[in-house]
Amino acid sequence: DSLHLARVPTFVITADGELVLSNDCCAELCGRPTAELLGKHLGEILASPEVEERVLKELDDSCAMSQACPVQMLLRGPNSGVRRLLVTPSKQEEDGRTLMLLIGQEVTSLQALEEELNHQHHDVVMQDLLESINVPIFQVDEEGKVSDWNQWAQGVTNYAREEVIGRSFVAECIPAEYQANVQEVLSTAMQEITDRKKAEEELERIANDSRELIETANAPIFGIDKDGMVNEWNRKAMSITGYSKSEVLKRSLVDEFITSEYKQAVREVLDRALRGQETANFEFPLFTKDGERVDVLLNATSRHDKNGEVTGVVGVGQDITERKKAEGELQRVAEDLRALIDTANAPIFGIDKDGLVNEWNNMAAQITRYTKREVMGRSLVEEFITSEYKEAVREVLVGALQGKETANFEFPLFTKDGQRVDVLLNATTRRDAYGSIVGVVGVGQDITVRKKAEGELERVAKDLRALIDTGKGTADFELPFLTKDQRWVQILLNFTTRRDRNGKVMGVIGVGQDITARKNLEMERQLVAQDLRALIDTANAPIFGIDKHGRVNEWNNKAAEITFYTKEEVMGRDLVQDFITAEYKKEVSTVRLITVLHCASQGATNFEFPLFTKKGERVEVLLNATTRRDAKGSIVGVVGVGQDITDKKHTADELQRIAQDGNVNEWNNMAAQITRFTQDDVMGRNLVDKFITSEYKTEVGRVLDNALRGRETANFEFPLFTKDGQRVEVLLNATTRRDANGNIVGVVGVGQDITERKKFEGELERVAKDLRALIDTANAPIFGIDKDGNVNEWNNMAASITGFSQDDVVGHSLVDEFITSEYKKEVGRVLDNALRGRETANFEFPLFTKDGQRVDVLLNATTRRDVSGSIVGVVGVGQDITERKKFEGELERVAKDLRALIDTANAPIFGIDKDGNVNEWNNMAAQITRFTQDDVMGHSLVDKFITSEYKTEVRRVLDNALQGRETANFEFPLFTKDGQRVEVLLNATTRRDVSGSIVGVVGVGQDITVRKKFEGELERVAKDLRALIDTANAPIFGIDKDGNDLRSLIDTANAPIFGIDQNGKINEWNNNAAKITKYTKSEVLGRSLVEEFITSEFKRAAFDVLNNALKGQESANFEFALITKDHARVEVLLNATPRRDKDGAIIGVVGVGQDITKRKKAEVEKDRIAQDLRALIDTANAPIFGIDKHGNVNEWNNKAAQITHFTQQEVMGHNLVHEFITSEYKRAVAYVLDSALRGLESANFEFPLFTKEGERVEVLLNATPRRDAKGQIVGVVGVGQ
Repeated sequence: DSLHLARVPTFVITADGELVLSNDCCAELCGRPTAELLGKHLGEILASPEVEERVLKELDDSCAMSQACPVQMLLRGPNSGVRRLLVTPSKQEEDGRTLMLLIGQEVTSLQALEEELNHQHHDVVMQDLLESINVPIFQVDEEGKVSDWNQWAQGVTNYAREEVIGRSFVAECIPAEYQANVQEVLSTAMQEITDRKKAEEELERIANDSRELIETANAPIFGIDKDGMVNEWNRKAMSITGYSKSEVLKRSLVDEFITSEYKQAVREVLDRALRGQETANFEFPLFTKDGERVDVLLNATSRHDKNGEVTGVVGVGQDITERKKAEGELQRVAEDLRALIDTANAPIFGIDKDGLVNEWNNMAAQITRYTKREVMGRSLVEEFITSEYKEAVREVLVGALQGKETANFEFPLFTKDGQRVDVLLNATTRRDAYGSIVGVVGVGQDITVRKKAEGELERVAKDLRALIDTGKGTADFELPFLTKDQRWVQILLNFTTRRDRNGKVMGVIGVGQDITARKNLEMERQLVAQDLRALIDTANAPIFGIDKHGRVNEWNNKAAEITFYTKEEVMGRDLVQDFITAEYKKEVSTVRLITVLHCASQGATNFEFPLFTKKGERVEVLLNATTRRDAKGSIVGVVGVGQDITDKKHTADELQRIAQDGNVNEWNNMAAQITRFTQDDVMGRNLVDKFITSEYKTEVGRVLDNALRGRETANFEFPLFTKDGQRVEVLLNATTRRDANGNIVGVVGVGQDITERKKFEGELERVAKDLRALIDTANAPIFGIDKDGNVNEWNNMAASITGFSQDDVVGHSLVDEFITSEYKKEVGRVLDNALRGRETANFEFPLFTKDGQRVDVLLNATTRRDVSGSIVGVVGVGQDITERKKFEGELERVAKDLRALIDTANAPIFGIDKDGNVNEWNNMAAQITRFTQDDVMGHSLVDKFITSEYKTEVRRVLDNALQGRETANFEFPLFTKDGQRVEVLLNATTRRDVSGSIVGVVGVGQDITVRKKFEGELERVAKDLRALIDTANAPIFGIDKDGNDLRSLIDTANAPIFGIDQNGKINEWNNNAAKITKYTKSEVLGRSLVEEFITSEFKRAAFDVLNNALKGQESANFEFALITKDHARVEVLLNATPRRDKDGAIIGVVGVGQDITKRKKAEVEKDRIAQDLRALIDTANAPIFGIDKHGNVNEWNNKAAQITHFTQQEVMGHNLVHEFITSEYKRAVAYVLDSALRGLESANFEFPLFTKEGERVEVLLNATPRRDAKGQIVGVVGVGQ
């Protein structure tokens, strides 16, 4: 109350200048009621709004002083006057916000007095100056009369000052003959002065106008000087960035307000503008005071001084943040759906209007064997469809190109290699941004397997049909059944007589169909029809219908309400003749009705016409007319849903009238450039009537009319048409234009040419719609989840294969409700990874259908992101692989058996590809050579692992096998990792793919190193003995007791010796053979060695060895198993030698063997332990690594690879300390490892490893020396934690 009673102007403002309290004295000064002032900004009551920021700054600075200083403000008073005010500010906090109390004193009169005194003082000073100058000086006014005359003028002319003041200078002071000339000079000077004053006033007006336009523009405008410092910053720039003008002026725009990644680009644009090269439609981000990103579309224009020199840059921008988000979202959707198409497990293709392929996804390429590059631009029908289907496929595609889409069309494709693939196709029309048809997209499904199954079903159905057709019965009889669980099931039944072979009736067969769902649907339709009837009758919009003859057959309550005609009064009457006004009858009855009927069939809307009520009043109706069809699809009438737009029409007419004054008075170069209309073409002409298309006149008129009332509009889109008829899309900010007194004098529109952007948005929208249709009709199951794991996407195929509809699953947890217990954790992990950005391809898991059937799904889980790139969910594209899984399961079982056989084989097995590089290396190969799989895989077998003298021969054997010529029992040496020689006996077998093509060689070998050494030693001893006997200086001979040579040696030999004749029957069996087999000599003589005493798995091999010996080919170190009398197994290492008679003819074979049963058991146990240790190391849950004596890595288990992200291949053979330990720890780690290499173990040593991505992993290590068989230290093994 005291504030309002005070007789000094007092008001309260917020920190940003909003008036929250004002007293009556202040209202008097401003010439406005107090209520009108509240809520306005300080700038709106100041004489010059642009100084608002400066005044607020001065007030804030004054409050910060120990004693506040008065601040001068100029207020806009009544009748365009200006009131001068001195205010003393003080700050206070209230309810968490800062308020400023301003107590003022009007000093308008005092200031005027000061100015008058100053003016008088100025006149006195000037008069003294004029009198003291020693040249004649005079002054004339606008009428040519003398207004000043100094002493020197008096002295020269002898006219005293009093004589000339107020008299005509030319007429009374200039001789007659000079008067005309002098008058002309004075007139010219006066005109120049007048023109200059007018020009100055006009310039000042334009400057004020421009200043007002810049400050009040609804677009951000800023300016910089030649040094890049901000010197212009309008209200909109302040509004969208949160930075006030005082906070940015004289600060570097680029260095302080542009983000790092855009500094260079923005600097280049501004530098070009400073060189006179302007830039339009440049996009960049600004960051607001509170860190929010604002996207700006900028036109950078050079600023020139009066001499044309560039003095800076003015940027007029547009806040396109929301538009960018929308574009980003569209682009994200497009990219999201593009990824779905490319990774979809259904074949998808597209053609253009000419039938040429322009879309071909990965699955289409996979099932046809044609790559995308091979098909793009080629005719689908002519080049990839078989002759008998060309016409049918062409008809489907032509129909889609005319807008008639086709679902579930079957046809065959032939693959690149001539295989037939049956495809089930959905052909969908593809449209551009304007709705024009540009091609067809087909989403298919490979139904080859299904077609085969259907063929079999059809065969069975034909058999049944033949059975049914031979009898008589009742067709289409409906009856209800009650199920065991008390549910009613409706059955549609055909009864057929069942007869015996003589034709005698022996019963009835009923073939039924469950029509429960159909009956429920019919009931639902009946309920819907009743609901629709109620909806029509109670609708808040007038609804009527006519039959084909134009007679009313539908008239709801609202139609009756607005026309005052009851339903009974109109039914059956002609709508046009009885209820349309005279001026519309002819148009509607003869033309419009036909047009409406036709357009309604095409879905046309928004037809305006008048109805007259029962009272004769005119009602304007906006009508949506829709065709009414019978069950066969024939048009039987029209239903119209209307809207009473009488009031709206009156408003539109009023707006049209107001808009008639909207004549163009501003048209800049860019407007002329984009429309091709010059200023002369448009100035003074009505903008809306002359340059806006019909459908936009009302809307543009409304926007301009709002601006003329002070309601400005931002980001309004509309089209302009250029002089040559081209359409230009414009984004407009319509800003009210005011004169110096604040009166509205027009509208200024700052626009942006967004034609290209609109095309891009249209195309994005088309792509999004196109791809949405593809997802919904895709023949692959597609689902999506949100960040909480709840289903938010579930396409038709997902519903089809699971039996769960969209309504059943959307909003439910996918993992918790639809995945079986044993797979919940794994599926959850895959989805969680995708929600973190780590996508997964080809992940297999089972879904269970609504009726409990298991469906195996192959899934690609793709991260879904919003416009800002933030992850919002996961999209999964799947494939029903149930049948394939069954087939793969069987294949996998066979493959596992074979893999286990190879890996655990007691013979070295290796493989090479067509280039001779190793691609198979089993455990035994690694064991005998000391080279691990990692050491050899991908390396050339011959070049890297065969000695020079054998390279040619081994290469020949392998090349023969690569050509299909296999080799058995080929001997050659391999050298181990530590240089030891290993003798190998090899069978080289050709390896083929599924099509029978040769892809490599598999070699199954035998380590015959020991045997070769043994044979060498035997040969050496034999030679020595032979040389000893032959060179002995005494006669040497030997006989047994029977006179047979060496008989006693055989019988008493400490090795099993046996012999066979040419028929394989035993004829030699020494004591040791009897001892180890438990069979006496008498028990075996004359019996078949192979058939009766060799185990099954060795029969064939033993037969071959003995058969070869009978042909003269000896065998050494052949291993096989004998079965003893008590069924124990004895492992034997055998040398088989031909036995000859005195003429040299082979009469049998003698075998000298060695019992290696214990050695074999030891070797097997050793292999088992080695494999167990290897598995233990590889699968250990602790990182384990090893180094050799040189510090190079030779052991790196799975856990070590997992925590460091370095694979075995990346580290093996590399120096651990030098390449994987950080600088500050190299010395300490090297000391620990060196100590271990000297036999000093270390426990619990801590050090860091750095992963492949540079992350630090802390490791607690136990370092243990590694020793060879002799106890020598050969390296270090480290077990970490």
